[in-house]
Amino acid sequence: MLEKGMKAPEFTLQDKNGNEISLKDFAGQKVVLYFYSKDNTSGCTKQACAFAQNYGAFEEKNIPVIGISKDSAESHAKFADKHQLPFVLLSDPERTVHQAYDVLKEKTNDKTKIYLLNDFDKVLSLDLVEGAKKLNETKEEAAELDDFAKYVEEQIALRVEAKKAKNFAEADRIRDELASKGVTLLDTREGTKWTKE
Repeated sequence: MLEKGMKAPEFTLQDKNGNEISLKDFAGQKVVLYFYSKDNTSGCTKQACAFAQNYGAFEEKNIPVIGISKDSAESHAKFADKHQLPFVLLSDPERTVHQAYDVLKEKTNDKTKIYLLNDFDKVLSLDLVEGAKKLNETKEEAAELDDFAKYVEEQIALRVEAKKAKNFAEADRIRDELASKGVTLLDTREGTKWTKE
C-alpha cells in the first residue's frame, strides 16, 4: 500500500492525442495525479471541471495535473474538448497503473484517489475524494463571491442614481444595507470603491 514518502510507481500511458506520457517526464516537479471512474459521468465531470476551474492556481506553482481512467484516448479527447479541460488525461485500459497506485483496492469503483507527488517520484500526500471535494468547494465559493460582487456593483449604481436625483434617504439606505453585509463604501473622484470585511 502506498504511503507518504514512498516512491511513486513509474508508468507510461497514452494521452488524448495518442502520445506516450511517462511520470519521469515531470522530473523535478510536484504533480497532482488523480484517478477517476469514467469520462462524462456526473461526478467525474464535476470533478474535472473543478480542476479546470482552478487550473490557473496549479500553473502558477508549476504543478501539472494528470487525470487517469480506463477510458480510451479517443474518449478522453471528446471529454476534454467538450468541457475544455486544459490538463493531461491518460488512458489506462488494463488498469495496470490503477493497480500500482492501489486504486483497485477500494471497495467501490466510484471513489476518486488523488495523489500529490513531490519531485515527481515521491508520494507527498494522498487522499480519497477530499481533494476533489475541496476543489468543488473552492469553485462554489468563487461563484458565490462573483455573484456577491455583481450585487454590490448593482447597489452602488442604484445609490449613484439616487444621489443624482437628490434622494439622499434612499442613498443612505443602500449604504446601510451594504454595511450590514460587511461592505464599506468609499466615494472618490473616480467613483465609489468598496471593500468587504
